[in-house]
Amino acid sequence: MAELGVGPDNLQEGRSYWDAAWAAVENSRVESTEAILAHEAFDKFRKGVDARYTLMRKKIKVAFRKEPLVLDILAVSSEKPRTYLRWLDGVRTCCNGLLQKSEYLVKLEPLKVTRENIEALLSDCNQLDELRSGYLKEKGESQHATKVKDEAMLRLDDWMRDFYAIAKIALEDKPQLLESLGIYVKS
Repeated sequence: MAELGVGPDNLQEGRSYWDAAWAAVENSRVESTEAILAHEAFDKFRKGVDARYTLMRKKIKVAFRKEPLVLDILAVSSEKPRTYLRWLDGVRTCCNGLLQKSEYLVKLEPLKVTRENIEALLSDCNQLDELRSGYLKEKGESQHATKVKDEAMLRLDDWMRDFYAIAKIALEDKPQLLESLGIYVKS
C-alpha cells in the first residue's frame, strides 16, 4: 500500500481524523446531556411557577369577578397564554398590577394572596429568565458540538473512502487481507 501512497504518514493522518472524530462525538454527547439537564431544570421550575400563578389567577377572578376592568388590567380576563414569553409577560403584568394598587391586595387577603406571595412569584420570574438563558446557552453549545462532530465525521469518512479505495487496489491479489480492514469480500 506504501507504493500507492498509503504509508506511515498517511496512516497517522487517518489516525488524527479518527481521534478528532472520537473527541467530537464525546464532546457532542456531553453538551447534549448538559442541554437536556438544563431544560429539565428550567421546565420543572416553570411548571412550579405556573401552578402557583394558575391558582392565583383563579383567586383573582373570584375576587374581581364583578370588575372586568380590573381583570383586564391584571391580564387575567382572557385565557392564559400558551407561548412561554407571553405567559411570562402575563405573570409579570399581573403581579406588578397587584403590587401597584394596595386596594387590590386588601381585596385578595381573604383568599390568602399576599404581597409576599406576589413578590416571590416575581422573583421566580427572574430566576426563570436565568434558567431559560442557561438552557438556551447549553442548547446552542450542543448544536455547535453536533456541527463540529458532523464535520469531523465527514473528514474521517472522506479519508476512509480514499483509504479503502487504495486498499482494494493494493490488495487485489490478497482479498482476504481486505477483511482485516473491515471490507467484506465474497469468497
